[in-house]
Amino acid sequence: MSDHLLSASQFKTFESCNRKWGFTYVEGLRQPPTASTQLGTEVHTCAEAWLSSGTFPDLKSKPGAIFAPGIEYLPKPSKDLEVESYFEFQGFRGYIDCVDLTGEIPLVIDHKTTKNPYYALTPEKLRRDVQAIVYAASIFDRVPNASSLLLRWVYYRTTTPQAFKVEVKVSRSEIDTAFNDILERSRSVSILREISTDARGIPRNLNHCNAFGGCPFKDRCDNYGEEEKMSDIFEKLKKASQKQQQPEVVAKGVNPPDSNEPEIVAAEPVVEEKPKRKRGRPKKVKEPAPQPAPVVTSEPEASQQTDSSWFNLYVGCLPVGERVRNLETVLLEVAERAATKHGLAHYKLAEYGKGSAYLVEAFKEYIDEEPLDGSFYVDSKSRIFQELQDELTARAVRVVRATF
Repeated sequence: MSDHLLSASQFKTFESCNRKWGFTYVEGLRQPPTASTQLGTEVHTCAEAWLSSGTFPDLKSKPGAIFAPGIEYLPKPSKDLEVESYFEFQGFRGYIDCVDLTGEIPLVIDHKTTKNPYYALTPEKLRRDVQAIVYAASIFDRVPNASSLLLRWVYYRTTTPQAFKVEVKVSRSEIDTAFNDILERSRSVSILREISTDARGIPRNLNHCNAFGGCPFKDRCDNYGEEEKMSDIFEKLKKASQKQQQPEVVAKGVNPPDSNEPEIVAAEPVVEEKPKRKRGRPKKVKEPAPQPAPVVTSEPEASQQTDSSWFNLYVGCLPVGERVRNLETVLLEVAERAATKHGLAHYKLAEYGKGSAYLVEAFKEYIDEEPLDGSFYVDSKSRIFQELQDELTARAVRVVRATF
């Protein structure tokens, strides 16, 4: 995990589009507040005043009129309530709008403003929401005797005086599973933060460019040259991997097309084993000039490939001069499908032996509906990838792996 603490919103930005995260958290480009975000902040201020001191909102003001209908879903004002409760936990940080530990089970409350209830989370989506999982994990850590807690998201409509709540009860075991999965995925954030000085070289998700009214960094993103960008990240990855005592946590670069290093071609991917370290202080030797990380390339037989997909797969490495997308975004959607179809908070909570089968089933359905096209990279340590590895490599036109 990086020395930098992550917020849930930062991590969600990273997963929606790596490069958008880079513009904001590496280059430091901030989006100017909109009228909607400013209104949301003012409604939060009303909520904080009510819960902390019982200050009733000014109904003549727009924020006060929006907040008032939601009071019925909030606990009575009390000094025992933790309002805007700050936490740091396992590399994450944040402010929880309200924590109530006075009841039988802990209650976590978050205020949300929305124009349309359509955009509100459903109970099942709330159960799998990154922000909700991180908040719940931090509370379970503070209250070791709690076996469950309530997540209550209170929605305030901004177009009409109406409020409603979405609430779900979660167990410690399901939050532990979901949070550990988030920790695994968040490793990529610290890797990219370490090797990046700007957003060049950070892969982008082209499917997200027009989401939520359009990306404010789209023009800047389009102006970044692909060739220069991928070459830069290759050099950064190569240097970073040489500094790591455990190089397996850093994505490896792929030999550039004009490299003198031979490309290894095999029918099946072969991964070289690391030599065992001997005891004692190592002798000083002259270090050789840095070389690109070797890769293993394999091309599935024609009989293995399907008509529904046509993509290259880079495992633990990145190509030079080629546009790639983060496969983890697809894998997370597949995992959510698997869980939703079988009424689970997470596919790993299925009966013994069934979780992987549900995941494979969901992947086959996904790829039939939305065939993969182009080039994708994935962290070799991704848990979802490890379970779908056979399915993915069988469908890929070309598979390239870093061997150390």
